[in-house]
Amino acid sequence: MDAWAIWDPYWAAIEKSLNPRVLTTSRGLVSNHSYYLASRDFANLHPDIIGILFDELTRSDLFVQQNHAEAVRIVAGSTGLDPATIDVYIRRRPRAPVGPLTAAMSDEQQGIADAFFRQKLIPKPIRVKDVFWQPQGKAGSN
Repeated sequence: MDAWAIWDPYWAAIEKSLNPRVLTTSRGLVSNHSYYLASRDFANLHPDIIGILFDELTRSDLFVQQNHAEAVRIVAGSTGLDPATIDVYIRRRPRAPVGPLTAAMSDEQQGIADAFFRQKLIPKPIRVKDVFWQPQGKAGSN
């Protein structure tokens, strides 16, 4: 293999086993958020459920931060990767609280969508704000 684009924890596994040469990273290009998807109808009908989900995902993230050894055991068991690899992954993983999308996230995703359109990776322009759901009230307590 000549080149590969990869993310953690699989990057940690390759780092430990092959000692690869890094050509570039996404640092400074994008914030690398995780996004959760739901139908608009569900989101509009159940913002309270989405708020509970956000709170529980944030609580899970806090658990990982505060219970390193147990988190390593759980993630290693679910991925099949060795605990030493998962240890590297979790140690460099930033806190990841979950909450409603922000204007900055929308703007960043719009820049990516525009670049993808310019490069002909997508067939037509996308207006990101049209698909980002925002709760009408308080969706989470993050």
